[in-house]
Amino acid sequence: MNESANLAERIAQGDRAAEEWLLEHFRPRILVFLESRLRDPDTAQELCHDILLAVLTRFRSGQVQINESLAGYVFGVARNMFADHLRRSTSRKTLQLSGEFDVAAPLADSTAEERYRLVRDAVAGLPPLDRKILTMTLVDGNKPAQIAERLQVSSDTVRQRKLRAIRKLANILTGASQNAPGTGREE
Repeated sequence: MNESANLAERIAQGDRAAEEWLLEHFRPRILVFLESRLRDPDTAQELCHDILLAVLTRFRSGQVQINESLAGYVFGVARNMFADHLRRSTSRKTLQLSGEFDVAAPLADSTAEERYRLVRDAVAGLPPLDRKILTMTLVDGNKPAQIAERLQVSSDTVRQRKLRAIRKLANILTGASQNAPGTGREE
């Protein structure tokens, strides 16, 4: 039995020392992972706590089968919970595409449905590969190297296409904002 499976079994049997080791070993690493992405220490602390609680709960249930790396398992849970956090928070927070344009800001007399349609149509107008790269980056939280491996392109290609896609979206949405009725910029 490998060390990871042994640790999982000890935690399932209620070994508090094994639980403490897991928490002490992974807490700083998960915090670095979260703080580098969130840039909000309070949210990172809270999400780290939730991740470690989820990992411990799964271990305590005795249903976790770790055949490979303990770190791989723990960070898999962390990545999934971070992605869930991003999905939840983007529906509540304002997405800043540039210093001038705010997706959630009213576009004169526009309704929320019109803003949503505008963003959806702008994203739909991107090439399929660019949409996939943006989704894998912004929604799934993957790094360019991970995306490159999955899509079988270079990391530089991923970075370039992501940057161009974001610029294109910002230009489309900024243009829509400036040409909205009531802004004095109608053409």
